[in-house]
Amino acid sequence: MHIYVNGIVYNCVNGRSTEYGGQDGGRCASSLEKLFTPTPPERGSFPLDHDGRCKRTMIKYMRCLAENRNQSAMCRDVAKEYLGCRMDHDLMAREDWSKLGYVDETVKMASET
Repeated sequence: MHIYVNGIVYNCVNGRSTEYGGQDGGRCASSLEKLFTPTPPERGSFPLDHDGRCKRTMIKYMRCLAENRNQSAMCRDVAKEYLGCRMDHDLMAREDWSKLGYVDETVKMASET
């Protein structure tokens, strides 16, 4: 991987520069740390489904994506079903559907006219 620091290109391998015998003053390691700093999710934790409670719905959603060239808009109903399953089994915080991008179709149609 190449890292640019102050106009100098460092070829970094495993956090060490291959130039200058690895004597880059720690620039590769510190630059890699900056590039790969993990960030927490916006809404807190999102527990894994260890017991497989929503596995069928998840597989249904993944198949839908595969069949529709990863166009998530084509799989909105299945995604809603999956999110509902996760909320029902306390695998995510319960949220109002409108906050998750699902507006009641009757309300949506009324606002469009």
